[in-house]
Amino acid sequence: MRMGRLSGKVAIVTGAASGIGNQTARDFAEAGAKVIAVDLNDGALANAFPDSSDYSETILAISFDVTDSIAVEEFFDSVEKNFGRVDVLVNCAGIGIGGSIIETSDEVWDRVINVNLRSVFLMCRAAVRMMVKEGAGRIINMGSAAGVIGVKDQSAYCASKGGVVLLSKQMAVDFEHLGIRVNAVCPIGVNTPLLTNQLEPLVDPSQTETELKKKFGTVLPVQEVSAVILFLATDGLSSMPVPYIQ
Repeated sequence: MRMGRLSGKVAIVTGAASGIGNQTARDFAEAGAKVIAVDLNDGALANAFPDSSDYSETILAISFDVTDSIAVEEFFDSVEKNFGRVDVLVNCAGIGIGGSIIETSDEVWDRVINVNLRSVFLMCRAAVRMMVKEGAGRIINMGSAAGVIGVKDQSAYCASKGGVVLLSKQMAVDFEHLGIRVNAVCPIGVNTPLLTNQLEPLVDPSQTETELKKKFGTVLPVQEVSAVILFLATDGLSSMPVPYIQ
């Protein structure tokens, strides 16, 4: 068993098959947590954490739809039965579909809001109910700078992430006195499959790396973001003066 800052803790990480969620699950396992890695894509999740991997004893991979309220409640019932508690929840599940408001269909709007915001609501609601019993807990929601400052042609994505940021602020007010700390992490751009898919239609292959950096800004490696999430998840941080980090 690994010993570290999260030794003995039970952590849930959504969107764990790739990107920030994947790196966060690995970092938490290295820090000693028992990690429940969640993703809708069961094939990608199995490839990310095969039974033969170094994480087979510290990461439990479970696939279900985090936008389905019944599935979420059943998942947390199972967590409570098998682990007795949840100490940390990290909501990283997310999608991005571009378009201004006049280009965004009802179907796209509903899908982005469901995955990016509804899932956070459902997972947080179920987790807080368990954390209240323990009198402690850490929730870190993956926001985005797009939910704070807005980004061109990303109406649904910006709205969904803005909702995540404000929901995190509101939860922090409601539950801090019960020992439950809630934060949102809001990076500008992170080197993930999601960002790649969002930028691919906008990239001119003839542009140099310097030109692309000027156009899109600095893209962070996932390790830098997961390090912030790990920092927020540890007991060593007794309080955070602001509810989100941008």
